[in-house]
Amino acid sequence: FGIGLSSFKKKKTVLTLHWVRNGFLRQLSAKMICKQVDTAVVHSAFMKKQLCNLGVKNVVHVEYPCFDQSIKPDKAEACAYWGIATDIPTIVCIGNTRYDKGLDILLDALQRAEHPFQLLICGKEEAFDRSFIEEKIRPFADRVKLCLHYLSEEELSNALSASDIIALPYRRSFNGASGPLGEG
Repeated sequence: FGIGLSSFKKKKTVLTLHWVRNGFLRQLSAKMICKQVDTAVVHSAFMKKQLCNLGVKNVVHVEYPCFDQSIKPDKAEACAYWGIATDIPTIVCIGNTRYDKGLDILLDALQRAEHPFQLLICGKEEAFDRSFIEEKIRPFADRVKLCLHYLSEEELSNALSASDIIALPYRRSFNGASGPLGEG
């Protein structure tokens, strides 16, 4: 609720919000926190509109930044890193396996895929754990690589470079900014 943030009033304070959660108390909390800082930064026009609708006046929309300036491996190097083919379209799903990110939606849809594909799932296990994922991919497990932990910079770079498609099957309940979308 912003308790203690007033101690920073002698300094300019900037807060970054990565999502605006639903529910009276959560929205009240966001509103009160924003009142205690000079600027609240969000990474989508949708989130800015949500905060403005709550009466927040000090919100600024800054598109999700890409901080990684390193040279990325080419596709062939990245595919070799993961041990996947270069001549089959690669779908990459990056990020923690939270419910709102919809990995289950993607896995259900791929069961009906009529074209060749290979799938790389990268991110820390959360709502959907390894056993759930392995059960869902059983019909096409030979086309899937799993990397179920928080990614290193090298792993992230290779996952992005190996991709032909970055899949982001977010549920409607997801109202935050997406790092994988920005990277994609």
